[in-house]
Amino acid sequence: MAHDAALELGQVIRDNGGWSRMSSFVKATGAPAWIVAEMPPGYRTRIEEVERMTRDLEAMLRFGRLLWATGPQLGEVMGDVLAGLKLQVESIPCGDIAVLAVPLERKRRLLIHCSPSQDVLEKKSPDVAAVFRILQELSTEQDRVVLAANPLALVPPAERRDLATPEAVDMLMRLGVNLLPGPALFELWTLGLQERARAAKLLDRLHEQDGGVFPGFGG
Repeated sequence: MAHDAALELGQVIRDNGGWSRMSSFVKATGAPAWIVAEMPPGYRTRIEEVERMTRDLEAMLRFGRLLWATGPQLGEVMGDVLAGLKLQVESIPCGDIAVLAVPLERKRRLLIHCSPSQDVLEKKSPDVAAVFRILQELSTEQDRVVLAANPLALVPPAERRDLATPEAVDMLMRLGVNLLPGPALFELWTLGLQERARAAKLLDRLHEQDGGVFPGFGG
């Protein structure tokens, strides 16, 4: 019986591309590759559970990028968050940048540019020029242009202050562009895990704000 289980496990290892893909957990212990096949059948069940939990944790950690990533990396994860809220997200080119277009009810859209910078936003930052271009080339009266960014990305979220200079905030308000910090996106993702419909509806709040730093989706 144990011999049959060992043979079966050996086949599973081969079917899954070998030892490295079968169990990185056991491999990390320094044990030889054949050790799993020698263990009692219950060991395999436990290993599979550890591997499943590891995959789940890795998938969740990926969304942690919302707190520090920039540019295309931030845009990729943000697109996954919005798709998880059952929203149709489209990437639209605007010059040399890609804009995430998110349709809302009543023919409204969010046009989101993900900043490639970790610096505090200044009036003369390239990102201000980028959102101005989006306003000119893509935006209509029913759209809201949003700058998603992670200024001070290496600082813990609770300690981040002054993500934009007063002059930059004034410029955003005059343009009607919202600065969406990464921690607010993370907040939206965590809410969506429990209340997907409510999280999607809260994007109306982002659309309604007429420029400046967006305070978040809580409250």
